[in-house]
Amino acid sequence: ADLLVDSLPQLEYRIGPLDMVQVVVWEHPELTSPMGQYQPAGQKVTTDGKLFYPYAGELQAAGLTAQELRAEITKRLSDKILNDPQVDVRVTGYNSLKAFVTGAVNRPGHVSFDEKPMTLPLLLAAAGGFHENADPAKVQIRRGDKIYDINYLDAFKTNLPLDRILMKPGDQVFVPALAETQKENRVYVMGEVQKVGIVNVNQGKLSLVEALATAGGL
Repeated sequence: ADLLVDSLPQLEYRIGPLDMVQVVVWEHPELTSPMGQYQPAGQKVTTDGKLFYPYAGELQAAGLTAQELRAEITKRLSDKILNDPQVDVRVTGYNSLKAFVTGAVNRPGHVSFDEKPMTLPLLLAAAGGFHENADPAKVQIRRGDKIYDINYLDAFKTNLPLDRILMKPGDQVFVPALAETQKENRVYVMGEVQKVGIVNVNQGKLSLVEALATAGGL
């Protein structure tokens, strides 16, 4: 209940430190690409949230939307060198807001947020999906000082709306390997059976019949 939202919000991305921002001034290539062919696709916002642009000076970009930054650059250029400049601002690199995926996924690491809502399925897909040795029944989400356990398989089979589990920047998702969870999820079959021993609980479930059958029956 803590993780599910009623509907996905319409987000307005706010620029953060280390994001890449491209400013285009139409009909003024000397401002759009002051470094010519060596100009990268945008400028990187500094760690303290600042952005320098020719004739506009140093701007506080962090915390602004692209449209708000566009309005500020337009105003500064109008005050100094251009009459009614046509300015476009877009974010070309999202680096400031991240969630982290570790464990048995194909591409563990961080996943950056953009203007689209980041859901749990999207986050796992961006990490390459579950590894073949993963245990989707034991997915964990750490948010602040809370840990949420999710049986992803059960949720999928019972039509729980996984696409309404909205992730937040700083969330950590851990997918354990099946070999590790089997060490903790075991049933001991003893007594009058053909083969006394340990039976692993796979994907979070094991029926009595399955346990007895694995032990060779009565």
